[in-house]
Amino acid sequence: MDSTPSPDRRDQILEDIARNVAFESRHPWRVEELRAKAVEAYETAEPLPASLGLSRAQVYKRMLQRINDQVKMAAEGMDRLPPGQRKPTPEQTIAALEAFSIKQWIDLIGSLDQTDTGALLSHIRQYADDLKQRLGARKVARIEGRAIMRDMDL
Repeated sequence: MDSTPSPDRRDQILEDIARNVAFESRHPWRVEELRAKAVEAYETAEPLPASLGLSRAQVYKRMLQRINDQVKMAAEGMDRLPPGQRKPTPEQTIAALEAFSIKQWIDLIGSLDQTDTGALLSHIRQYADDLKQRLGARKVARIEGRAIMRDMDL
């Protein structure tokens, strides 16, 4: 059996790596950039020599670990936003809202500063109907509720 996934599955795996690293590093606004880093790392990954005697599955697993490590290194070198940017763009906000689960958002919101919390709330309020259709009303309401609480705390 070939352990190399189909292109669709590969894209999902790389997206998962980027999402997990963005979540762990507390860089929700950089999820798209980290996704691009994951794709770049995949495209430039050097396969392990066949002389190591590893199965295809083992080689692929090690390759994914190296990709994950490269994406983590990229995240470590990033600030919360790109240079010169004070708050997340609508595109960054949408990408982040789509990328993370309700549970992840509740955790992430606790690490947002006042500027990020305000930008998130502003975006949710401005595009409420569209977001409810794209993400589901429950998800939007839970994120908004937690963001309101965080905004009051700040």
